[in-house]
Amino acid sequence: MPDLVLPRLVATALVAVGIFAGPAVATPTPQDIEFFESNIRPLLVRNCHRCHDSEERAGGLDLTSAQGFSEGAATGPIVSPGDPSSSRLIEVLSYEGRLKMPPDRRLPPTLLADVRTWIERGAPWPGADLDAAPLATRKQNQPFTAEEKAFWFYQPIADPEPPEVDDESWVRTDIDRFILAALERDGLAPAPRATATTL
Repeated sequence: MPDLVLPRLVATALVAVGIFAGPAVATPTPQDIEFFESNIRPLLVRNCHRCHDSEERAGGLDLTSAQGFSEGAATGPIVSPGDPSSSRLIEVLSYEGRLKMPPDRRLPPTLLADVRTWIERGAPWPGADLDAAPLATRKQNQPFTAEEKAFWFYQPIADPEPPEVDDESWVRTDIDRFILAALERDGLAPAPRATATTL
């Protein structure tokens, strides 16, 4: 099967069943975040983002962000956080019901196991507790709230003074000063410079 066919088939399946719709879950642990970023996000990127991004939103579903995940799809939730056996997503991906996705071939067992583990962990998505209304669902001519106006993206461009740092020998540019100042503030230090072999 061509590389581009499988992602479209899985994306179609996601629209058909409205997966990932549901309430925000508890704040993920560092282990949850690592698991999501290593196993679940790559699966979504390879198989879903073509049709389920913030612009396409096929089936009303955006799987490129925590907010899109929290909003879910037009057909409602099929992931039951903490309970894979009650999750429609598992039924569909496992080829257990009438609807089988992707229709031409199952996902590899390892990927299905990752999805099960993710749901068992509560289907955590880093940042899924966001509650700001997305621009895509804003009513026409609805004014911005003071909180929305304070968002960093809407602030005027500034020219801040680079901060002072303790380790001047590490600094090569003014950007380095901002990075190092944040590290020093948290009691951290930059990693040592990588060797040519490592690079």
